[in-house]
Amino acid sequence: MIEIKQLNVQIAGKEILKDINFSVEEPSIMGVVGSSGSGKSMMMKAIMGLLPYNSKVQGEIWYEGGDIIDINDKDKTHRKKKFCMLPQDSLNGLHPYETLEKQMEKTFRLHQVEGGRDKIKFIFKELGLPDDDSFLTSYARSLSGGMRQRVAIALCLATEPHVLVADEPTTSLDAVNQLKFINILRKLYSEYHISIIMVSHNIALVAQIVQKLLVVHHGRIVEEGKTQDILEHPTDEHTKRLVKGCRGLYGGWL
Repeated sequence: MIEIKQLNVQIAGKEILKDINFSVEEPSIMGVVGSSGSGKSMMMKAIMGLLPYNSKVQGEIWYEGGDIIDINDKDKTHRKKKFCMLPQDSLNGLHPYETLEKQMEKTFRLHQVEGGRDKIKFIFKELGLPDDDSFLTSYARSLSGGMRQRVAIALCLATEPHVLVADEPTTSLDAVNQLKFINILRKLYSEYHISIIMVSHNIALVAQIVQKLLVVHHGRIVEEGKTQDILEHPTDEHTKRLVKGCRGLYGGWL
C-alpha cells in the first residue's frame, strides 16, 4: 500500500493543494479527476518531486506501511525506484535525434536495471510495437502519435516501476487510440501487477478502467470512493456537475 499523508503545496506564496490524503492499494487502478486548474496534475508532480523550485511542499509518502519518503526531500532517488510518470506531453517528450533503442538503453542505465536489445524487443512486443531491428533503430519523429505514446510507456516499463502515474495521457490522442491506450493500461495492471494512477478531466474515459475515484476541486479532494458509487450517487456539488456534463457528452459511456 502507498499512502500520501498531509500533502500541502504553495507556489510563489499561493496555496495550490491543501490537506491531501489518500492511499493506493497494490495493485490497483485509481482515477484522479477534476476540471482544468483543479490541482490534480500538481498533486502528481508533488508526489514525483517535479514541482517548480519556488514551491513549498509538506507531506510524506508511506510505502508498505513503514518506508517513508519525505515529499519535500529534493533527492528523488528513492521515488525513481518505485514511481514512474507518463506526463501530459509524453508524445513530444521523446528525443527526436536518438534511436528508440538508445533511449531505452539510457533508461536502463539511469535506473540501474539490467537490460539489452532482447529485453527492449520483449517490452515493445508486449505493447504491440514492432520488435524488429529496423524499428529499434528508428526515431520517434517518424512515428504516429499512438506509437509514440506506446514508446513512452515502454520507457516507463524499462524502469520496472511499482506505480505508474499517467497525467492526462490521452489528451493528444484520437478516440480510437484513447481506447487502445486504456487496453494497454489494463494489460500493465493484469499482467505486470503495476498500480496505476490515471489523471484526467474526462470521467467517462477514466471510468472505463479505474476501480476508485478521487475528485479534486480548488486544490482539495472533495469526493473519494468506488467508481460506480460516485457515478451513481455523487454527493459533492462539483462532482455532480462533472458527472452530469460527461453524461451529456458521452451518454452510454457512463
